[in-house]
Amino acid sequence: MKVIASKGNISPRQIYSLLNERKDLFGFIRGDGRQVWKKELVTFLIDEVAAGKDISCDDYTDSALDVATAFKLLQIGPKDRLLVGVSISPWIEAVALHHGVGQVVTVDYNEPVCDACHERLTTVSMDQLMRVSTPADYSHIISYSSIEHDGLGRYGDPWDPWGDMHAMKEFWTLLKEDGILLLAVPTWSPDQLTQLLARLYGPIRLPWLIQGWEYMGTVNRGLFSTSVPFKNGDWAWHPIMILRKRGTSPEPLVTNSYCSINCTAHDESDHLWLSSHKACNVNDNCGDLNRHFPPLANAKQIQSGGIIQTWELRPNGVY
Repeated sequence: MKVIASKGNISPRQIYSLLNERKDLFGFIRGDGRQVWKKELVTFLIDEVAAGKDISCDDYTDSALDVATAFKLLQIGPKDRLLVGVSISPWIEAVALHHGVGQVVTVDYNEPVCDACHERLTTVSMDQLMRVSTPADYSHIISYSSIEHDGLGRYGDPWDPWGDMHAMKEFWTLLKEDGILLLAVPTWSPDQLTQLLARLYGPIRLPWLIQGWEYMGTVNRGLFSTSVPFKNGDWAWHPIMILRKRGTSPEPLVTNSYCSINCTAHDESDHLWLSSHKACNVNDNCGDLNRHFPPLANAKQIQSGGIIQTWELRPNGVY
């Protein structure tokens, strides 16, 4: 079913402007904050991909090209089951469905409503995923501009200074042996925590993040490289790292011992280890952030107008 096609060579910004203009056709935001993905929206984006159009997200240049390139390199197809971690629109899903992925499952804290939006696409909440998934359910997982926010509370999630690390543990559990994680996070140098909005990964935290995984390479701007992407001057630069699950699960680098307020113990017998991300629920009036975000203890605070904007992470507090 071809719903509507954009004309000629138009930019991703123009495509998403069209989607905003035609909410009646493509979807809308419900009062509870959940997006509604209509069949017309998913079909439109798949048709755009098939026509060679760029459906990359506005802020992330060539993001759709990079996802498509990674899928082609990995030869993802009808026998594969793909988990998509958090989507503001079904652009990754459209690329996957165009490339013939057998089943696509999108997970989010506020999962989009997808009532028969595509026969091979379903959406689930994080809680539902924890309940219905079993270990080694997926052949591939893709997380694009997502886990750098985990545990910072920006999107209503509980505070957890190691939320990104815990997400990596969950990915490991959900993947089959030799399964592939496609991970795109903002890479930067030096490492930074920008307010409580997002982590920027450099030579310190990025190796922590991917420890235990087999690093296969990176896709960026449609090109494959074996280099690990540490340095870049653009927060929107999200190269896609290709990581393979091999061997035993990496040991957790951190524990709850850093938390001093309202912390509950990790249940390591839980098959997802940290189900519901309830590692550190910190009171609103928590005082010194360094008590709850231990990496900041050795960090340099960068102030602008008296307001702390970012923290630069340096080894051993040396600047």
